[in-house]
Amino acid sequence: MFKSEFKRLKFSLSKSEYAEQLNELKNHNQALTRLTKQSLELEPARTATKTRACPNFNALQSYARSLFNTLKSGLRCSCEGHAVKLRLENRSTKVEDDEKLLESTPFRVIFTYNSTTPATVLTWKEADIRWIAEKSAGCVSLPSCSQPVFVPTKLTRRVRFDQIQLQTSSSSSSTVTVTQQNTTVIAKPTPEEIHDLCKAITKLQQPQIDMCAGYLLDSLQRKHGIYPLDTPACHSTQKQDWSAYTLRQVLTRQAGFSRRLMQHDKFKVAVDLASSVLQLHKTPWLNDNWGDDDVYFVHRPGAPLSSIYQHPFIYRKLQSAPSRASTLNTTPARSIIRNQTLFTLGILLIELLYGTAIEELHTPQDRLCQGTPGPIWCTAERLVEEEIAFEAGPLYADAVRRCIRCDFNQKTSSLDDQDFQQAVFDGVVAPLETTLHRFNGLLQT
Repeated sequence: MFKSEFKRLKFSLSKSEYAEQLNELKNHNQALTRLTKQSLELEPARTATKTRACPNFNALQSYARSLFNTLKSGLRCSCEGHAVKLRLENRSTKVEDDEKLLESTPFRVIFTYNSTTPATVLTWKEADIRWIAEKSAGCVSLPSCSQPVFVPTKLTRRVRFDQIQLQTSSSSSSTVTVTQQNTTVIAKPTPEEIHDLCKAITKLQQPQIDMCAGYLLDSLQRKHGIYPLDTPACHSTQKQDWSAYTLRQVLTRQAGFSRRLMQHDKFKVAVDLASSVLQLHKTPWLNDNWGDDDVYFVHRPGAPLSSIYQHPFIYRKLQSAPSRASTLNTTPARSIIRNQTLFTLGILLIELLYGTAIEELHTPQDRLCQGTPGPIWCTAERLVEEEIAFEAGPLYADAVRRCIRCDFNQKTSSLDDQDFQQAVFDGVVAPLETTLHRFNGLLQT
């Protein structure tokens, strides 16, 4: 059919007209081929996004809120300086049962407090905190196991025959020697309720494997078990201390070390921040005015400097303190910023990508923009339109654009709404995950 049509055109048109028609047809075919190729390249990411259920963010928010209030109410002392850093992690798996999710999801924290008088030196203690569900006697749920593990509730004596020795004499008689060995299994002590968190923190040391140091009861009488972690071993001959640096200190090169953010670090931290916004929204850990001064990186004694960006932390004091405004907080001239929390996330994603504070990316035109929320907004809009896709790819650029413009094709812009949560997960967290996986070579580009 096509051959006959080409023959008809060939004989009905002049040579120049025929060549022009043929060239136009080739251009259309090439454009169609490019579009098909691009669609096939993006299809794995689209398919993965469409088929993934939104994680249990509401359950995680509820637990995070309860955890902070429980830690704060557990302090019965008049000490100053009690603070906690909560590790931010990407949690992107849907679990049908909220209770099973909370049992298997430890929240990593670092307690800091003043251990000297006058208060000049901070003491650091790291621990996992996990909800302890009520189990039947003899069963203990462990963080590293998905199924309950039986633990004997009392000392048990076992007899095992482990050696049989045959001796044959010249008279063909034989002697059998049996050795009896006793094995004693020691049950783990039952964790006790912590009535004074200040005293309990000071005793968090030399933990045994999976040993609970005690638990705090929240307002619903749920148990928050504290599992201390080993103090990092220092291999240096010189004594080293813990240290922490804010993201702003890193971006403005005031952190006091030369380890810069590598591309993998940027993408990894971006995923952790995006997922954590959905987990910690409207909790004491993350308010609307959060910013790069609230995000910390922790360097443990003896650990390589390259590990400092492994996970970001959010820092909060446990004593009551007046809230402060974020360095990224702006007062919009018009209702352009529909969701301040997501807008701030978009700014932090830009800062991570460029490795510098947003103020250093301003142009004279950005500073002179009128009728807008301000230079930060103008800078973000310009970078989304002109640069980010070339710097980090279209998926990263789309995630930033959606955060800055709150562009999720939803009627509401509230993170309390589950449909909006799903849209943010699909439009921000999932593309950032794909960007990280592709950079690590886990997905074929």
